[in-house]
Amino acid sequence: AGVEDLAPTGAVHTQVTGTVESDTLNIGGAGTGSPDTGTSVNNDLGVKDLDFSGSSSGSVESAKVNISNDTGLTLVGDGSGDLLKGTNSSGNKVTVGSTDSSGKGTAGTLTLGNTASVNSGGNLNAAVELGHNDSQMNVEAGSFKVDKITATAGTVAVNEGAALKTAELTIGTATGNNDTEGTVKAAGTVEVDKLTVNKGTVAVTGSLKANALTASSDTSIAVGDSTSAGTLTATGVQLQGGSIVLDPAWRDGNTIATASKAGLEFANSHQIDGKLTVGQNSV
Repeated sequence: AGVEDLAPTGAVHTQVTGTVESDTLNIGGAGTGSPDTGTSVNNDLGVKDLDFSGSSSGSVESAKVNISNDTGLTLVGDGSGDLLKGTNSSGNKVTVGSTDSSGKGTAGTLTLGNTASVNSGGNLNAAVELGHNDSQMNVEAGSFKVDKITATAGTVAVNEGAALKTAELTIGTATGNNDTEGTVKAAGTVEVDKLTVNKGTVAVTGSLKANALTASSDTSIAVGDSTSAGTLTATGVQLQGGSIVLDPAWRDGNTIATASKAGLEFANSHQIDGKLTVGQNSV
């Protein structure tokens, strides 16, 4: 079914593929370019996946999805397949939120999975970019793979019971001039090949594994909180003045099984180049 017909219903169509008759889908009715080009809808859109093969050429070289004006896109998936179909390359891009010349712009929300669908999951074969403070990428349910995620601002959240895997996750900016910060909330399971936290916070109340972790002095990583434990595992760690805090503190009835845990292998001859704080019920 065409996305123009699906969006006005306001429902999440967990079993329906949304067809797009161009290489660009603008949710919120505005693209990031000027003038606005492509297929536009003014409402939230929720579908199983998107198919761009309805274009005049039968397929597109790369697909672009822009989400702005406080609208949202939900992609539920079928458990394993690509969420963007009808594309020929790996150059697909999903932009969540927009910014104008003043840096304000509007927010957008990308949601992966749906708690009402038992088949949530799949591969978002695209690079996802968040650039607005109020923009969000939420993994609500299921297991998803995403090519690459860059959140110069906004929040990337993975719910308890959900899973996210990506090759690169970059948070905040490090230009030295009016840098912006992003946020990661990992209540579920997160696996990253390369995690870069330029500026912002990472909160782990589920589990997070990174094959390479680079932070900065503007970075704070919290493993567990006052009500829940978390687990962080990372190699090639370079904190560069950043901090990692393991919580929660000890409470009556707690055991080692309920402790927050961190397994860290530091780079640069295993030298610790940041601040580590370990609570009473953490290891």
